[in-house]
Amino acid sequence: MKKYEIQHRESLKQSASISPLVVPLIIGIVYGTVIVFQGDITGAFAMFFLCLMFGLPLTYTITFALVLPMAIFLRKINALTSLKLCLWCTLIGPVAFYLYIYLLNSEPERMFDIYGIIFSLICGFISGGAFCVIARIRISAN
Repeated sequence: MKKYEIQHRESLKQSASISPLVVPLIIGIVYGTVIVFQGDITGAFAMFFLCLMFGLPLTYTITFALVLPMAIFLRKINALTSLKLCLWCTLIGPVAFYLYIYLLNSEPERMFDIYGIIFSLICGFISGGAFCVIARIRISAN
């Protein structure tokens, strides 16, 4: 790639405004489905909306504070790829998750749960993948 050539021409703003919806929607649907199979339809809707109500502010904050600046930085140095951005999102997933638990409980988590770490890594990866798909960021530099 030539040094003066722009690596990625698509808008990152559109991706930053849509991709934070993905993870809270998935979590809400999964939890809602589990509750429906337990026979509580109203509880399922309540859980779905709770996931959206508490999840969306966090995901939008993380996306605009950490993901979008990293994407802009990587694009500026011609190093923007899906692999790098998904790795970044996967790494900030557990940090964001435990920060969120701290904000909800107003005290830090006493013991780090391996399932919570794995869950937050997966959520970070899915969020990063959604960002890259919406922004049409290529997988690798070649």
